[in-house]
Amino acid sequence: MKPLRRHMIDEMQIRNLTPNTQRAYLEQVSRFARHFGKSPELLGPAEIRMYLLHLVNDKHLAASSVIVAVAALRFLYTVTLKRPWQIEDVIPAGKQAKKLPVVMSREEVFRGLFLHCLEKAFATGKLCFFSEHLGLHEPAAFRRYLARTRDTDWVVYAKRPFAGPAQVLDYVGRYTHRVAISNNRLVSIDGNRVCFRWKDYRDGSRQKIVSLPGDEFIRRFLIHVLPDGFRRIRYFGFLGNNHRARKLALCRELLRMAPAVASKPPVDYRDRYEALTGTSLHQCPHCLTGTMVVIGCIERPRVCQPVPDT
Repeated sequence: MKPLRRHMIDEMQIRNLTPNTQRAYLEQVSRFARHFGKSPELLGPAEIRMYLLHLVNDKHLAASSVIVAVAALRFLYTVTLKRPWQIEDVIPAGKQAKKLPVVMSREEVFRGLFLHCLEKAFATGKLCFFSEHLGLHEPAAFRRYLARTRDTDWVVYAKRPFAGPAQVLDYVGRYTHRVAISNNRLVSIDGNRVCFRWKDYRDGSRQKIVSLPGDEFIRRFLIHVLPDGFRRIRYFGFLGNNHRARKLALCRELLRMAPAVASKPPVDYRDRYEALTGTSLHQCPHCLTGTMVVIGCIERPRVCQPVPDT
C-alpha cells in the first residue's frame, strides 16, 4: 500500500468515518489519479477543475455523484495533504437538484390504511368468506382480489364535525324525516293567509311570525318536496330495496340470529288519522253520531259554456 493511501485511511479512521464513506473516498481519489496517470500529490487546482468538468460533461454523472467526488478530493487536499490554499475557492461544491417531497393525497392515505387493516385482519383470521367469495380463504386469491383495488381511484371525503357525530346525525335527521315545516310552527290560517313562526338568525335567533298568502305558502312548501323518483335516504348493499328482505334473512342466517319478527299489517289511514288528531273520519261531520259509508262518487256536472254570438 502506498504511503499516501495509508495516510488517508488513517486520517479517515481517526475522524471515525463510516466504512462506506472510506471506500467511496478511496475510489474517487483512485479514479482521479488514473484519469491523469499521476499521483494526486503531483496534481493541483487546475487538474481538479478539469476532472470535475470531465465528470459533468463527459461522464454525465448525477449531481449526487459529483458531490461525492468533490467531498473526496476536498478531504484529500485539506486533511491528508494539508495544502495551503483555500480549497473551497478552487473546487466549487455542486448543487443537487431540490425535489418537492411526495405528499400523498387523502384518497391514497385512506386506501393504504384501509387495505393495510384489511390484510392485517385476514392474517389474524378475523375475516370470513361465504358463498361466491369462499375461495378468498386462500392467501394468493385474497392478494389477487385486493390487487384490483390498489389501481382504482378511491373517492374519499372526510371532515371532522365541529360538535361531534351526534350533532351531524341530529342535523341530517331534521331533513330526512321532516317535510318543509313542522306543525308546531303553524300559528293560524285566516281566510287566504297562513301565519307561522320562523327564526331570524340575523337578529339573535329571535322567533318571529310571518304571514303569507296561501298560494305563496304552498309554493314555498313544494320547494322542499322531492320530485318523483328522488329519495332522501338511498340504501345500498344488503339494504337495497330490491333485495333487502332476502339479504337480511341471509345475514341473520350467517350470524346465527333469530328470524325477524313479522311486522304488523299497515293500519288503515282513517284509524291513523283518528289516533293523531282525535277526529274520526268514520263519523258524520254534521250529526257526529252516524257512521259515514261511501255508497258512490258523483262526478261534478259539466256546465256548458255559452257560445258567443258571431
